[in-house]
Amino acid sequence: MGRSLVTDNVGHFLVAHERMVAAGKHHAGLVLASPRGYPRNKQTIGLWVQALAVMLDKYRDRPTADLVEWLPESFSDRPFLQRSTSNHPAWL
Repeated sequence: MGRSLVTDNVGHFLVAHERMVAAGKHHAGLVLASPRGYPRNKQTIGLWVQALAVMLDKYRDRPTADLVEWLPESFSDRPFLQRSTSNHPAWL
């Protein structure tokens, strides 16, 4: 996987992506995260790391130029991304 931008600022970056595509330009790739599914705080850093590790593995040998990919929204069908039921972060 090449370098890609990871963001939960979906509205801004999807508009930028669409403008670039319309202009015939390219970008390194976008990995989007729902702020609801991926809140940014110390308790969820493990969740982010796990999801990004899955993404890195998925695109290990694939180009990511112009990629727009969402981190998984649902966790019930993804046992590797289950949220911790304790008060401790879901570290790897």
